[in-house]
Amino acid sequence: MSVSKATIGILAVVSAVAALVLAAPAQAVTYTLAVEPNEFDAYPGETGVPSAPIPATVEVTQDGGAVSNDTFVAITSSDPTKLTVNGGGVTILAGQTSAPITYTAIALGQSTLTATLDVDTATVTADVIPMTDPKMVVTPSTTVNKTVGNTQNLAANFAMTGGITPSRVRWMVSGANPAAPLDVTNNTLNESDFGYMGTSPGTDTVTACYDPDNNGSCDNTKHATVVWAAASPTISTTASHGVAVGRAIHDSASLGAGFSEGGQITFRLYRPGDSTCSQPPLFHSVKPVSGNDNYDSTNYTPAKPGTYRWRAFYSGDSANNPVAGACGAPNELVTVVKAKPKITTDTFGTVKVGEQVTDSAAFGGGYHPTGRLTWRLYRPGDTTCSKAPVFQTGRAVTGNGAYQSAPFTPKTPGVYRWRASYPGDTRNQPATPPCNAPNESVTVTRP
Repeated sequence: MSVSKATIGILAVVSAVAALVLAAPAQAVTYTLAVEPNEFDAYPGETGVPSAPIPATVEVTQDGGAVSNDTFVAITSSDPTKLTVNGGGVTILAGQTSAPITYTAIALGQSTLTATLDVDTATVTADVIPMTDPKMVVTPSTTVNKTVGNTQNLAANFAMTGGITPSRVRWMVSGANPAAPLDVTNNTLNESDFGYMGTSPGTDTVTACYDPDNNGSCDNTKHATVVWAAASPTISTTASHGVAVGRAIHDSASLGAGFSEGGQITFRLYRPGDSTCSQPPLFHSVKPVSGNDNYDSTNYTPAKPGTYRWRAFYSGDSANNPVAGACGAPNELVTVVKAKPKITTDTFGTVKVGEQVTDSAAFGGGYHPTGRLTWRLYRPGDTTCSKAPVFQTGRAVTGNGAYQSAPFTPKTPGVYRWRASYPGDTRNQPATPPCNAPNESVTVTRP
């Protein structure tokens, strides 16, 4: 039989059972006495001696069967300073053939134990010796550099020339990513594997030790160092398409390759002409970040035409480095053009010579238009509106709306043609309806 695995580092080598068979003349009874194992080596570890009792079994038979009465077997040690018998022996109860007993190792060295039953004896030889190195090797054995969000795997291997290989290893992590102790049972290759994910930048000390007694103590401690660096997210951005002034624009950012990012993304919009994004931004928008995802800025309505430049800046957090998009990135340019107003005009259909004619214009589609709206009235026969007008008038433009020309009194009959024109301003394109536009001809008849 072998020594229990619960005993730290104990190896029992069982040889032939030592048994002495003697007849007790007075009782005419034959006893058989044995102690198993009758020879063993106790391996305490790197230092000291086994902290747990060493188990053994005392066997007694009476005439080949169980003892008829409670029978005490005394066991003594040749050197009690090295090994002692707990209880000084054991009692085999009536009707039984064996009973368990334990020894306690006190110091390294060899001892002889003698079991006595009446005149029968059995001996046990015990060696309490240190375990042979090396016992455990942890890999990787050099400092490992990792990025948070990844898993670091480690292994404990045993290469013993003596003793019992532990069946499990206790792993512990201290430092930037502390973890509670975890006992990991060896695999079929007699190797204990352990892996964990780093979530905080910094240095960890990973400790491996074995604890066969399961009493919280650890022998043969080994260490590994893992240095965790912050993740380096990527950011890609795409601005909205070009628009006319008065229409909203925005920027979009895609954040990736980070680890559970927090923090915020700040979108900055730079004015036309600021090709290096070095001037104070015209507008900015801040959005909170929650992991790898797509984020949109708040809309902005530009008031002037030109080429605007967006940039997105990720702030970073405790586990992620900051990152920013480049100034002038191709997808970050937004061309804003002038608004394209529309003029719809209407005049009288028929009047007589001597009566007044006017033209009205509905001005729409502009962005806060300013400037002046000009009407020109062309003489009969000028079907292309290419000659000098017979009359010209204007009104100041103060926004989208309806405008009325000044009146004119024609003196000659015929078909007259109105035409309105707007020259544009810094935010609006020119607008001029064509000659002969519908509702722009007025017929003047004789009285």
